[in-house]
Order: sequence, then structure tokens, then C-alpha cells
Amino acid sequence: GSVQSQCDSLGRCTAPPGPRLALASRNPASAEVALVYSLPRAGRTRLSILDPSGRRVATVMDDTVQAGSGRAVWHGGDKAGRAVAPGVYFAVLEFEGDRRVAKFVRAR
Repeated sequence: GSVQSQCDSLGRCTAPPGPRLALASRNPASAEVALVYSLPRAGRTRLSILDPSGRRVATVMDDTVQAGSGRAVWHGGDKAGRAVAPGVYFAVLEFEGDRRVAKFVRAR
């Protein structure tokens, strides 16, 4: 979806309500990666981990999620549970056509 700001007569602008995603762990992360998210309403939500080529390494969450804030943890494994190599990864939150991305580094 398109994100457009809403501004009042004084020029103060706010983004419309939408999903939010942020890292809750150190970056670079040596073990698990904690992510915090916020949803404006309940809905189908997917949180994936992608490598720099855009390949989905793991799916952390793919479910209908209630409105509000939550926390999810990626334990550093791929779809088969094997530990992934150190490097740059992207956490991608998809909610009703909106996409939020948080970049992080997985260290040894």
C-alpha cells in the first residue's frame, strides 16, 4: 500500500496508521534476533527473514494476528532449522499489502 502523510494547518505531519517493525536486539546479533511489531488492527501477518538476494530464509510468523504490539524471535535458523551463515539479513513484515523492513547483521 501507499503511505502518505497527513498534515494539519501548522504543517505538522503524521504517517497514517500502519504496521511498524523494529529490532529489539543488538545489531549485529550473534544469536537470536528479537523483533517488535505493531499492527493497527487484526489481520493476516507474515514476518519473514530474507537474505540480500531476496530469498526467504525463514518464516517467523504467518498467521492472523491481533491488533497492538507484539514480539517475535528468529533463532537464526533456515526453514530446515540449520544455522544460517553470518551476514546481512532483512526482517520483512507484510500486513494488508504494506511491507516494513528492518535490516540487521548476523555475526558469528
